[in-house]
Amino acid sequence: MKRFQKKNIWKIISADRVLGRSYITDVDQYKSEYTEEKKKLILNEFFHISKSIKKIFVSFKPDVIYLSNGLSNIQASIFDVYAKFYDSKLIVPCPTLFKNYFFFSDSIYPRNNKIKNLYYKTLKKNIRSKKINLFFNEILSKGVSSYDRENAKSIIINNKNKFFNRNYFFLFFYTISKHLILKILFILKIKIKHLKMMKNYKLIDNIINEISLRNKFIMMDKVDFPNLNCNYVYLPLFSIPETTSLICGSDFMNQFFVIELISKNIPSNYKLLVKEHPAMFSSHSRNSIFYERVKQLPNVEFVPISFDGKTLIKNSKLVVVIDGSSGFEAIVSGKAMLTLNRNYYIYDFLDQVCKSTNFDNLYDDVNRAINSVTKTKKSIFKKKIKALLYSIDKTSYILTKPEIFFYGEKKFNKAEQKICGEDLAKALISELKI
Repeated sequence: MKRFQKKNIWKIISADRVLGRSYITDVDQYKSEYTEEKKKLILNEFFHISKSIKKIFVSFKPDVIYLSNGLSNIQASIFDVYAKFYDSKLIVPCPTLFKNYFFFSDSIYPRNNKIKNLYYKTLKKNIRSKKINLFFNEILSKGVSSYDRENAKSIIINNKNKFFNRNYFFLFFYTISKHLILKILFILKIKIKHLKMMKNYKLIDNIINEISLRNKFIMMDKVDFPNLNCNYVYLPLFSIPETTSLICGSDFMNQFFVIELISKNIPSNYKLLVKEHPAMFSSHSRNSIFYERVKQLPNVEFVPISFDGKTLIKNSKLVVVIDGSSGFEAIVSGKAMLTLNRNYYIYDFLDQVCKSTNFDNLYDDVNRAINSVTKTKKSIFKKKIKALLYSIDKTSYILTKPEIFFYGEKKFNKAEQKICGEDLAKALISELKI
């Protein structure tokens, strides 16, 4: 276990959806069996898994280790450590956050030196490409196109159709009836769809959780529309649990801490606008105490869940993110962007991206980020964005069905699965020069 003597083992554990579940404190119906009483069991499990993975490297001496996108467990972190030690090539598919392009990272933390290197070379040239001009003009008129953004819109539309267009009492009795039927199916061992993955079916908890999801979605959609004619910092919350929050942003799992931290470090004539992530109303919502505490902060306001994120970014003075598509939207929109990601942010090589790695310097970092964009001429900005889009296009791979590959959409067939497999195979052959 010498490989982990200098590693923060508890941080690795905290990123695991099972063993580290106790670190997620603001989500309803997300309780953990692995608490302080089971500390030894957690550590024993960690070292058992570590030994098993080490055997793979010692016995098979793999040249390449492929990890699926979205893995947030201790296995992924341990593979990352051992791949570096045994000099195996680790490849993890990651979205570029632009359209349906993706790349392979050499770490569980998304990073891409190919985009970075080509970007710097391209800056010295004048790009003459109809395709890149089309991309640039599309961004100016419509914003960034990515499946992440479309997925968020889809969740909001679906929830509105479910929650607003039906009678409340109908929804109440529908929810109870649905879960009663699922409970009966579970007892009869007729495990269809998600029932296949469940060890037990908590009838009352599931009913309460679904009603809570509906009530909180309605609450967050009915908050007052914000006044955008002022100085404000925009903070889009991220979904938890997911790779962004568990692997890339493990220090910021508690998002009330993030909100409070930023609210304490913005200029006195600014306010902080916070938007909830739509995915938090798909499975497990944050608890009511979270929303109540945020509302008490004097310089913080929630915005409606259905409010257009592009508009919030366009009118802001600064966008703060850990990771995700809102940061990329800010970059290509010419807005100031600050990331709190202490590991890697895929586009942190850009001048426009400011990084804050020390809480003590956050106030200065916020002000530095706000002032960074005002110094950039429009012609230079245009050249930089086109160079970025060109670099993404030339060094990345394309997914025909990103909604299936990255999100595992339920409505797909074997033919679409085959398309995903073929896209991945072509990309791997090219990446590994097979």
